[in-house]
Amino acid sequence: MDPAKYKDVKVKRGLIYHYYYSPAAPGKPTLFFIHGFPSTSFDWHRQVAHFEPKGYGLIVPDTLGYGGTSKPQEPEAFRWKLQAQDLIDVLDAENPDTVIGIGHDWGSQLLSTLAQLHQDRFAGFVWTAASYVPPRTEEFVLQDVWQTMRKLVGSDVYGYWELFNEPDSHVVCEKNIDSFLQLVYPSAPEVWLQHLTDAGKAKAWIESNNKPGGAPWLTDQEYNTMREALLKGGLQAPMNFYKASIANVNLQDYRGA
Repeated sequence: MDPAKYKDVKVKRGLIYHYYYSPAAPGKPTLFFIHGFPSTSFDWHRQVAHFEPKGYGLIVPDTLGYGGTSKPQEPEAFRWKLQAQDLIDVLDAENPDTVIGIGHDWGSQLLSTLAQLHQDRFAGFVWTAASYVPPRTEEFVLQDVWQTMRKLVGSDVYGYWELFNEPDSHVVCEKNIDSFLQLVYPSAPEVWLQHLTDAGKAKAWIESNNKPGGAPWLTDQEYNTMREALLKGGLQAPMNFYKASIANVNLQDYRGA
């Protein structure tokens, strides 16, 4: 992704968003790519390489906490409603005619909020890795989710959230960055089943600094680019996606709505 095509915009609440921009050719829509955890806009570089030569417009932001975008330390800043408005402010900076939103992982949650609050701004939506998420009006209790998932599939599934919710979660993950990356981008799906899904397993893996190798679909250059970006920006702010959800900071925006 050409660094010269990156731009910055100050959104209404005073934060800076860093994003890749390529204008659409006549008659082509603009694709609005929203990445997840732990990533940056670079996550979409293969899609950019595919769609840009075909004339599609591209707006690809570093979401809140990542890359060149602001990195608030308080979970409250990561409310979905606030982030959705930030992303609308990014769109407003370029004012594309026809927009298709595409989300991955936590980006799918952000895209869901955009669909709820700003549906008129989009011609369509694409959710990947996670489906559309309706507004949550009841308190989220992580331990209750674990209990439900154990009954359904035999594991906590979201056990790693326990680590990411700890105050110093970013410290242990940054200290053992390769172990962390090779857990979230594993060499085989079995690594997740054995070391990510159940509570306590992710922390044990990362603190042991296990480094069996990463995902085979990542080149060394891609891996190193991701690694460098995450270390440069730090993981403290990105962990707030988890902390905010566990702290139920979004209930104020949905209860009684």
